[in-house]
Amino acid sequence: KKLDKIIQIIDKSLTQACFLRYNKRVGESIMYIQPVSAWSVQYHIGPETDKPSCLRSAWKDYNVCIGENKIFLVTQGELIIRTKSGETLCKAGDLVFIPAGLKHDYYLTQSERAEKFWFHFTLLHNQKTVFASFRELVHFPADGNTLTPLFQTACRAVKTDADAANRAGAVFAIAAYLLSHAAPANSNALPDEIDNTVHYINEHLADELCLHTLAKIAHLSPNYFVRKFRKRTGMSPMKYLMYARIELAKKQLLYTSESIGSIMQNIGIYDAAYFSRLFKSATGYSPRAYRSLLG
Repeated sequence: KKLDKIIQIIDKSLTQACFLRYNKRVGESIMYIQPVSAWSVQYHIGPETDKPSCLRSAWKDYNVCIGENKIFLVTQGELIIRTKSGETLCKAGDLVFIPAGLKHDYYLTQSERAEKFWFHFTLLHNQKTVFASFRELVHFPADGNTLTPLFQTACRAVKTDADAANRAGAVFAIAAYLLSHAAPANSNALPDEIDNTVHYINEHLADELCLHTLAKIAHLSPNYFVRKFRKRTGMSPMKYLMYARIELAKKQLLYTSESIGSIMQNIGIYDAAYFSRLFKSATGYSPRAYRSLLG
């Protein structure tokens, strides 16, 4: 029913008015559909190709917590996602959804090889996050015949407005598939002040933000806000802010041609030496060395 409703709203809306904006610099498409309803999807795609990413033994990270939903389709091999609920073994054909704010580790099995399509996204309806009620990892065998073409379209390089529209449509369709096949632990849950604050941080990474500003946005006292934010994300608000800035810098270093100076401005950092120290502390690489990882 959820899938049918979303498709009906989108189809009806597209016949009346549609505005699509694609920003190649940050890999983001936002589709606004009016007047029936207002939907938007914001996303980050990894390598822009209709071939799955090939993962080797170096593919691993720990205590990851991002402000966007993460979704991927495993096409070959095996990989493991570990959350506070335990380890999840993901095999070829599996669809995996990691909601925004869920702390997790990821790594390969002893086979040390896997392939997957993936992207990060935020789906909004009337400015409210659609997946806010999802608090745990969602893992289930997927219909590869249905989803592989959608992931290929979502991950393919964008060269024209038509490509951008097709990509946004594919992301919408994958999100609708997920909504129709998986239910959150509490389907009646609504976005709360922490969800809203995480979304605000991700939208204002270039701004000068402080704890008191974020607490005011959440309508909470600073001390209570810090405790609640840490309980949800596993880190303090200011640590999350810095984490989100470094994550955006990593994406732009790997997948755009932006200069390091421009990337610094995009995340609100203006001291090159400080940025270099911060980035190397978080990743083990200097920004320039990190950019060379993909050749």
